[in-house]
Amino acid sequence: MFERNRTVNSTALRRRQRLQEWRSKEYPNFDPWHFNTTVEEGAPAGGDVLEIGAGSGVGLQTQMLLKSQVRRYAGGDIDPRVMDNPHLHDALPFEDNSFDLVFHTMVAEHLPDPTANVRVSLRVLKPGELLMFHSVSFWSCASLVAAATPHWFHMFFVRHLGMGMIRKHVFPTHYCINTVSAIHCIARTWSRRTG
Repeated sequence: MFERNRTVNSTALRRRQRLQEWRSKEYPNFDPWHFNTTVEEGAPAGGDVLEIGAGSGVGLQTQMLLKSQVRRYAGGDIDPRVMDNPHLHDALPFEDNSFDLVFHTMVAEHLPDPTANVRVSLRVLKPGELLMFHSVSFWSCASLVAAATPHWFHMFFVRHLGMGMIRKHVFPTHYCINTVSAIHCIARTWSRRTG
């Protein structure tokens, strides 16, 4: 079993490297780590940060290196393995007004009710602090294909062509907040409620 996992991870790493080489060639000004860098630079030293969709912290999931930078780096996820994520200090539940920064990356497209997610994020966020998220545009080719194909196909694709992801990390996609107009609509709704 160990040998099989090592082979899967090395194959996945090669796929990632080929993707990064292609992306560097085709889109030389594209920075795939811009959001991560922005979060790491924006996380207040000695502050409290919450990552929504922090995951299990194992495999080839992207991890933020915040644990040593902030006082508390907490995570929430529908995956119960978030409780064992070695990159975090703690996990749900959280009190109102307890975080200086709340963020999520590549989670928004999986939210069936993003308004509820924003509500929870604002509840735990200190007044005047920042909610950040990074997600794909609904209008990208990959999103349009994902929206047009059933979930079983996504599982099949990840199993055979995924870049180190495992089936447990493949969640249904909804794309309810993945357009500029959807983001503006939710922002207007919440600014009216809080303003």
